[in-house]
Amino acid sequence: MNDIESVNAHLNKVKHKSCVIVNKQLSISEMKPFMNKQLPFYEMKSCETQCDEKTKIKETKLNGVKNEESFAVTNKPLPFYEMKSCETQCDEKMKNRETKLSRVKNEKSETFEPISRKRKPEEDNCTKIAKNNRTEQCSSNPLANKQSKTDELDFINDIVGLQLNKDKMKRFIPVHKRESQSKSCNVLADKVSKFDQNILKNGTQYIDLCIKWDKTNIYNTSSIKLANINLSINFITKVNDDHFCLLCKKQFSSEVYIIMEHFFSKEHIENLQKQNNSLTKTEDSSNISNDNLKFALPYISKTTNAFFYCHACKNDIAEYKIFEHALSQNHMLECEKLKKNAFNIFLKIMTLLKNTWYYAQFFDCQVCDMKYQMEIEFVEHLKNNNHCKKVKMCIEKGEVLEFHTCFACVTCIYGDSRKYYGHCDDIFHKRYLSKGDNDISKMMPPLIGLLSRIEDKRQKLLFESDSITLESSQENSLLKAVEKVVQHLYPNAKAYKFGSRCSYTALSNSDLDIFLDCDNMYHKNFDTALSRRYISSVIDCFKNLEDEWYIEETLFDTRVPIIKLRHYPTDLKCDISFSNGLACRKSKLVRYYNDAYKMCRELILYLKKWVLFSQLSGTEGWECGYQKKFCVTPDDSSFVENLVGLFTFYAEFDYQKYVICPYLGSIIEKEKFATEDLPAELTAILNDKNKKAVSLFRFDSPMCMQDPTDLSQNSTKALRKRQLRCFKEYCSSSVERIISGQQSTCS
Repeated sequence: MNDIESVNAHLNKVKHKSCVIVNKQLSISEMKPFMNKQLPFYEMKSCETQCDEKTKIKETKLNGVKNEESFAVTNKPLPFYEMKSCETQCDEKMKNRETKLSRVKNEKSETFEPISRKRKPEEDNCTKIAKNNRTEQCSSNPLANKQSKTDELDFINDIVGLQLNKDKMKRFIPVHKRESQSKSCNVLADKVSKFDQNILKNGTQYIDLCIKWDKTNIYNTSSIKLANINLSINFITKVNDDHFCLLCKKQFSSEVYIIMEHFFSKEHIENLQKQNNSLTKTEDSSNISNDNLKFALPYISKTTNAFFYCHACKNDIAEYKIFEHALSQNHMLECEKLKKNAFNIFLKIMTLLKNTWYYAQFFDCQVCDMKYQMEIEFVEHLKNNNHCKKVKMCIEKGEVLEFHTCFACVTCIYGDSRKYYGHCDDIFHKRYLSKGDNDISKMMPPLIGLLSRIEDKRQKLLFESDSITLESSQENSLLKAVEKVVQHLYPNAKAYKFGSRCSYTALSNSDLDIFLDCDNMYHKNFDTALSRRYISSVIDCFKNLEDEWYIEETLFDTRVPIIKLRHYPTDLKCDISFSNGLACRKSKLVRYYNDAYKMCRELILYLKKWVLFSQLSGTEGWECGYQKKFCVTPDDSSFVENLVGLFTFYAEFDYQKYVICPYLGSIIEKEKFATEDLPAELTAILNDKNKKAVSLFRFDSPMCMQDPTDLSQNSTKALRKRQLRCFKEYCSSSVERIISGQQSTCS
């Protein structure tokens, strides 16, 4: 009883100190000893529990007398400046505090058991290992004297006596720890990413402004622009491989986007206006028909006061013979040739304008002087109240505001169309113009070679893949070796093979993809934070076995964190992840497709090599069940015919408007995802949680291909518009080369 009385007396002393601290404004000199020290969250929490228990014992033990004043102070929030001082005081003693506290608690535990910290229920092995490692590190610190221990406990009890609420304590917790503690199994309960928030808030507006082809679409070409192009095209002639503007007397390269930029330059617009005024005066002073003048005169330009030069006929003309020459039959024939060339340029320009969406990678609001790299963020800005107010002010000033896409620097601009020349003088624009980043790279020789003698290539790829299949015994040895490495940490760990080596579509450069199930996660939800903790817990195990394993890379900042390893005994490379069994189920599904339709495997192998040479490659409650036997409709098409059909489909596909849905084997309008008006055959398999998850589908990405099992995931969301343009062009070129190769073989 003496020990209990001494403890109670000590607690009274602590409560008295707490009252004084709360009601006293600390001076700077008094706060200095507490600066630059931070109290860890886990000790705050344990002390909070201790204080609750001590208060209860004190009320029952001390002659039934309840200290009302102390109780009120205990529930009073801690002022910010005192929280800061507590934070700064604790950090200096962080290295040895845990050891000191544990000894003090052990000494009091027999007589004052409620002080001990409550254990969290059902902690996973990974968390236990992390805690054990932390405890082992702290236990190596030297112990202080007994008075220091008592002072330490007094200080912490002072803090707990003031009842720090959880919201204020969270500011001391590192962000990554705070997120891991608040993780929930529900997908929508997790932190919603910025991209998902944009989809939820601005999805409908994005469809209206960027996808629907009507007057509100920002990629529409105005009638003023079309009129400018129609008038300007007649003044463009070809000079060797370049083009020449008769109005501006300028020569430039033959790229369509360079011609477009010249058409909308300040100099060209002014010269075009002068030419129209001059043509009007000529019509009024002559008897020549308007049609003949428009056809003949554009190719005749003045050189001196007395002579003109005909760019069609390549000769000089005296001023008094200009109309006679313009109406001559020979001049008309030469003009006809130039007109055909101009018409071809016009068709290229119209094709470019039709595909404007594919060229808008950056976004610039000149009204607000704001720049964006994401289309949906630009849409959000356009509906902002401050932006709308500035637009109204610009219109009142007489500015002509419209959207214009600069194909040279792949930027969609909103501003005064008459000041486009200001954008052309921008450093960013000039850099892109000189580098030609919007140009599509030519096919490399390996890719061109792959498109010839296709049947031979198909046989070689099958042989290469079959040789990898024979390495299954080595793969099994590697799986067992991985399990053995982590066995002392996770006794029930199981390594599963997935990916190309599981679906029989591996080539010689294919790594072995492994899902390492440490805590029976095969059928559970995927948690990125938990995967990172698993990697942190096992990485040292592989480092300690340098004779068997070489760690090539550890990828933490990815959706699915992985460890890239090389296993010396089997000479195999592997990528180990800690997600769930969804990837394994996908791989098996592909394998069943290959078994049911043999040509499927051949196409996959060929396309893997095609993607490699083109240099373009850069389970959470979902329904993963499927039948292992499929009824396949007989197909008499050859391998080459299927390949041409596949390339043609992706070359002509409208990526702006549609989503590819492999699950249904069809396409879905992007608008359906924004309005949540999805096909009944798709929503029928979804529960309420997954229906909400599908509403977060990233349909604002340039290319949208729905994952066949996780229907909320866009498998191609990382693809940029430049890559998509290159992909479309390569598909189209592949079709042309295959067909021409087949025709030459037949002849």
